[in-house]
Amino acid sequence: MHPKSWLRRTLKIAGYSLAAVVVAILLTVITMEARCHGTATPAATAFRSVLEPAERRDEANSYLTYPEWSVVYAYQDLAGVMRRGSESDFKYFQSISGFWSSLCSVKRLASGRGPIAFDYTAALYIIGVSFTAEMGVKGAYEKTIGAVTAWIRGA
Repeated sequence: MHPKSWLRRTLKIAGYSLAAVVVAILLTVITMEARCHGTATPAATAFRSVLEPAERRDEANSYLTYPEWSVVYAYQDLAGVMRRGSESDFKYFQSISGFWSSLCSVKRLASGRGPIAFDYTAALYIIGVSFTAEMGVKGAYEKTIGAVTAWIRGA
């Protein structure tokens, strides 16, 4: 095969792959924005804050810290699995699903409490996409090559 045609073919495949990833990200964000909204409900109780108004976080935005913690706990769970056995035993794709489903649930709750700041939503999408990419690549490796390696290695 001629070097230029090989390079052209490789760049074409890389371009299509990148386009597929961008489309997947956009579909995820569009789906989240379309389906994960709650109806406005008044706060259960009136809470009197001791903080100055400029130091307060909106109630809706307070809920949005939860999905970030699901990422922290996913890594903690991975460490626990690694202490007991092989990395290939970890449920990578379940962790990814858990992040996105918790984000949707929390967005429903938070949007019912008030407007959600764009910067919170954007940060959560960036965290979600990077978490998905990292866990997806690790999971794909560990469920294939890693699992075979662990099987060959034995207990």
